[in-house]
Amino acid sequence: MIEEGESPLAACERELREELGIAPVLGPLAGVDWIPPRDGRDDANVFVFDGRIPDELVPAIRLPADELSDCRFVDMPGFRELMAPHIARRIAACRRARDAGLVAYLEFGREMLPGAF
Repeated sequence: MIEEGESPLAACERELREELGIAPVLGPLAGVDWIPPRDGRDDANVFVFDGRIPDELVPAIRLPADELSDCRFVDMPGFRELMAPHIARRIAACRRARDAGLVAYLEFGREMLPGAF
């Protein structure tokens, strides 16, 4: 979650440090996804940044035991079985946009302006 007065990029960097114990290399914005209200939560905008974890940082990954129990690297087809459908749609759409040099606009993981990123 973005904290008060924090930018989306700063929040992403902070969350990655908190959740992985490292600072991955972040790239450009890959997409924005609007999530409708659900399960007692307000609607939200999710900013997705391109990024990578250099090989030399992988051994330094440390997961907070009270929040995460596992970390693994999977190929693009394999990630879908590990997450909710709307998140899998988001990742796939942002990847397609990134590969095309564009930025995706999504609503609940669905491309709303196909080809007009």
